[in-house]
Amino acid sequence: MAPAVFLQVKLRVDPSKTGLSAEDLRQLWPRLQRLEPLRCVGLMTIAPQDLPRAESLALFGDCAALARDLGLAELSMGMSGDWREAAAAGSTWVRIGSGLFGPKPCQS
Repeated sequence: MAPAVFLQVKLRVDPSKTGLSAEDLRQLWPRLQRLEPLRCVGLMTIAPQDLPRAESLALFGDCAALARDLGLAELSMGMSGDWREAAAAGSTWVRIGSGLFGPKPCQS
């Protein structure tokens, strides 16, 4: 079986994040579907830090709509602080590291 891949999308302005814009992803989608031996199964996105809950829910909803438009079933959205909004928008995968292990130590 081909390795499953999530494509990272950046749907809001955030200088600390990277990813494909919705427009770039739609343009590249035909080529991405033919990447062998990889199999694109879903999208992932990370909300900007300190984004209000309502705006996080809207972001995750936009990502879910984009995934539906592309026929992708999996969504990796949400982290320890916003997993509820991500789940409400349809996330199938969440990352809860700091909720389990505490905040990352500061790096200097």
